Amino acid sequence: LRQIAARAEELKIGLIPSLIWHFLAVPTFFDEPLRSWGESSSRTSRFLETYTRDVVGALAGYKSIFAWEFGNEMNLQSDLPNWQTEFGRPGLENKLNGRDVRRAFEVFLKTVRRCDPDRRMTMSGNATLRPEQYHLFSKGEWKTDDVRQYAKMTKVFNPGKMSTVTEHVYESGREFADRGEVSLDEQLAVAMETAASLGKAYVVGEFGGVLSSEREYRKFYEAFRDAGVQLSLIWNFSLRGGVEHSFTADSPRGAYLFRLIREYDGKCGEDR
Repeated sequence: LRQIAARAEELKIGLIPSLIWHFLAVPTFFDEPLRSWGESSSRTSRFLETYTRDVVGALAGYKSIFAWEFGNEMNLQSDLPNWQTEFGRPGLENKLNGRDVRRAFEVFLKTVRRCDPDRRMTMSGNATLRPEQYHLFSKGEWKTDDVRQYAKMTKVFNPGKMSTVTEHVYESGREFADRGEVSLDEQLAVAMETAASLGKAYVVGEFGGVLSSEREYRKFYEAFRDAGVQLSLIWNFSLRGGVEHSFTADSPRGAYLFRLIREYDGKCGEDR
């Protein structure tokens, strides 16, 4: 990891390490239920603190490190009422709830802040909140949230000293109980307003996937620029194209995606 960070520093490439990418892996390794993320005495929780300390401590001295991310889309696993079994465990014992997720994030944040004197950005790595995220959290119901409830859950899943609100935006709009179906522009406006109310930047940690044309990708870039999104990261460049929905530098899609990145980086620089 140090070699990667050092080489990135030479090339002036920014890195955002994602520490717990596959959050099922840790409790599985320790033969603990998924809920162990929220239990301070669990081996899963102790591993989180130790591993975060080791990685952040090793990399904090490199200028190539731009931010620290907890993991990947943990909110989507939270409070699911139809959870049955996992790894042979009874559903209720293993069911992850929003408080478990928040506590794991808090352990991560506390450890990062202790180990990184430069106080870089911190990110949850969450997906866009489910339209029913609040009702799942509070009542275990698949019932659509309103804007106020979306804001409450944004605070739960981006707690305390988390310096950003992170979402992975693949949809072209979403539903709110008090507004109905809204466009991508309105979705982003609500997200930006919510993040600002919490004193946090709004980060689109993933977007894109496999769209049909350059025009379809450009719609997202334009929406992010118009909304004033502080940082957006397209999914996903891969040298060999072996990662889900990835693009390579020499593929037709990769050629225009790299061009779009440069184009909108330039436009956002002019806007500032």
